[in-house]
Amino acid sequence: MTQFRLNGSKMLAVDLAGETIRALNGAMVAYEGQMSFKRQGMTGGEGLRGALKRRIAGEGMTLMEVTGQGTVYLASEATEVNLVQLHGDTLFVESESLLALDGQLQTGVEFVGLRGMGTGQGLATTKVSGSGTVAILSNGP
Repeated sequence: MTQFRLNGSKMLAVDLAGETIRALNGAMVAYEGQMSFKRQGMTGGEGLRGALKRRIAGEGMTLMEVTGQGTVYLASEATEVNLVQLHGDTLFVESESLLALDGQLQTGVEFVGLRGMGTGQGLATTKVSGSGTVAILSNGP
């Protein structure tokens, strides 16, 4: 069973037993065991339509699939890592703040329109839904 755990406040350790997670491309710091890494591109598992929506909305995120047995360590530019548990919920997060998520979670683009422009977010944000763990990044605790 996939287990997300913090290794300090700025590194995420994910224990895998044959499962797959998706993580920010380039966020892998180290790993133990047998792992395979596959770049997904900007689709985040959504297919061509999802990639097109992301490009139009300016909500670009490049993910990689990590599958294996062992532990993978992830981090991004020494930012703080926070874990959010979803239980059939939906989380809206800026793509640049997404570090990793359980492989069974769904991602999509949510258009927020002009209200997003007023807050500096842009026209769209990333929607993560389902049940599992999401690791997000922040500049402070």
